[in-house]
Amino acid sequence: MIRLFDIKRKVKQLKNTDKELFESYKLISTKDKNEILKEYNTTDDSGLNSKQVEELLEKNGQNVVVKRENKGPLSFLLKSFNDKFIYILIVLAIIDFVLADKLGAFIIIGIAIVSALIKFAQEYSTYKFNKKLEQNIFTTTTVLRNKKAKEIRIENVVIGDIIELNAGAIIPADVRIIESKDLFLNQSVFTGESVLVEKTTESREAKDIFSINNICLMGSSVVSGSAKAVVVETGFNTYLG
Repeated sequence: MIRLFDIKRKVKQLKNTDKELFESYKLISTKDKNEILKEYNTTDDSGLNSKQVEELLEKNGQNVVVKRENKGPLSFLLKSFNDKFIYILIVLAIIDFVLADKLGAFIIIGIAIVSALIKFAQEYSTYKFNKKLEQNIFTTTTVLRNKKAKEIRIENVVIGDIIELNAGAIIPADVRIIESKDLFLNQSVFTGESVLVEKTTESREAKDIFSINNICLMGSSVVSGSAKAVVVETGFNTYLG
């Protein structure tokens, strides 16, 4: 499942600005099919081989647009005590202690600790549940590898992969179409417009990255038709990234 999250810019230095990516994709759109296949060291009848995929994953990383952060229980515990309600209880406990009501102070401190531990248990258990859910819910796409069509997780798509697109599919990366038949996309995730956009193999004049006729952006969805395309960018280097 492609997820749209806020990305902290400090996570990774972006490779392209919007303008640079637009110019790059315009150039890619003008090349013919054979040039594209040669440039990305792939073929439309066999795709990439296992060694190429392994090297590309090592070089570019997984095809994700969100930085996954693993948090330990200690971070949740410290966060549970970093709460205004806890601060107020501590201040009240100090006041009681200064006024010689030590028993009252210890009771208030106990309430603060119990409250923080309850919050910790709730938030950490929710975090662990969500992590487990992430591992079991994912979207796949059909690629051509080692001369065979196979279904893989979107995270494992690499540059140069030959992607097969059909109605209902989510575009798994930024791709250049090399074959198409009545292909219509929904790009509302970017433009906010529900009007369907036709994509073909032809190169036409484009005013922005969304109107490049033979480029499909990661996160768009196929409404109808079918196509075969070459992946030109993945992960944080896509327009979505």
